[in-house]
Amino acid sequence: MPSGHLSTTVARVAYHGLLGQPDGRVLGSHTLYACLDAPLTLCWQAGELSAHAVWVPPQVPHRIAAEAELATVLCVMVEPESVAPSALAWGPGALPGEGPAVLARVRQVCAALVAHPDGQALDDAALDTLLFGAPLPPRALDARIASVVARMAQAPADAVDAAGAARSCGLSVSRFLHLFKAELGVSWRAFRAWKRARSLLPCVRSGDNLTHIAQALGYPDASHFSHTIRQVTGFRPSEIVAGARLVRVMSGEDKTRL
Repeated sequence: MPSGHLSTTVARVAYHGLLGQPDGRVLGSHTLYACLDAPLTLCWQAGELSAHAVWVPPQVPHRIAAEAELATVLCVMVEPESVAPSALAWGPGALPGEGPAVLARVRQVCAALVAHPDGQALDDAALDTLLFGAPLPPRALDARIASVVARMAQAPADAVDAAGAARSCGLSVSRFLHLFKAELGVSWRAFRAWKRARSLLPCVRSGDNLTHIAQALGYPDASHFSHTIRQVTGFRPSEIVAGARLVRVMSGEDKTRL
């Protein structure tokens, strides 16, 4: 029997299973952590709190820990380019809303992950509705930046640098970098690093060794791969792959690129 369930699409990730003991991490997504068994402890630069459901905005360095050993958690990640900024404009801390209502929605998502049939991932709109009450409104982006974002989201292993991305937009490199940051609120470099690290998720059960995975994801060498994945996720790649052995992976992403 699987000990966890992972649903991953280009715009959403939902994981229900053991948290483990991650080091500090910097995720590029809006992230919800929730635990029905016991409170979670969230630490970030400006504070610390304990709650059953906590929220972390994109690019915020933080640590997360479960107060109960072997506690089962729900982690939902929403890619910021896929949703209007005003829809999830919360700072780090407890998830806004009434406690019982929030935990009821968490139970719904957990149940949906457990009951979802093998194959395709949970639909983004269905996941949003379970957790937030309705599909989240999409983000409006400059068409040139949107094209680059779509390419990187679909093929994060492609060796696209800022110069190449700028050429595809018909912009100078400096103008592209400025416009990208203005549109998404994050630098091109940080966005690219996050997308590449995130692309490990659909292939954690591929059976390939770490060297092959690193090459397929576009990392220049195993050392860079290990360092970046640990910096982003708080885990070494070997720990992620080992922990995924009993996790049921449902992917809506195109794994042919891997």
